[in-house]
Amino acid sequence: MRLSAGIFLGAIWLASPALAQAQETCGQFAWPIAREQKLFAQPDILRARSGAELKFAAPVLAASVDLKEMDEVQWSRMPERKPKAAESFGGVIEIDGIAPGLYQVTLSDEAWIDVIQNDAFVRSSAHSGKRGCPDVRKSVRFQLGKGPLIVQLSGAEKNAIRIAISRLRD
Repeated sequence: MRLSAGIFLGAIWLASPALAQAQETCGQFAWPIAREQKLFAQPDILRARSGAELKFAAPVLAASVDLKEMDEVQWSRMPERKPKAAESFGGVIEIDGIAPGLYQVTLSDEAWIDVIQNDAFVRSSAHSGKRGCPDVRKSVRFQLGKGPLIVQLSGAEKNAIRIAISRLRD
């Protein structure tokens, strides 16, 4: 029993610097991401497949999206950026219920984000990202108008990714 307790305490002691480093990295985003970290850690997060149509319910929509191999995705428009790796994943989700305002799209892992509204790419107004932050890789802000929104994710290393879409203000 003492040996088990010693191993456990030793593991905590060794993990503490890594945990502190990860929290420091997460604190280096341009804006707070604690809400997204909590959302992404939920075991009962909404699951969606590429091609899903979701309804935005303010203030935030969070989901785990099952992605497809890039050549199997039915893109609304071809992604603006080519994937870094030949073998990567992508997906498309449509979000209904978008009102005009500033929105933030946050991803758990590396992927390119294209936001399309009224059949046109929407340029980001700000972005932030850090490698080494558990559960959150990047966060991008977009000024959106009224109407459906298409979010395309491409170049992901894994076949699933967590996404949070938050309305920040009008």
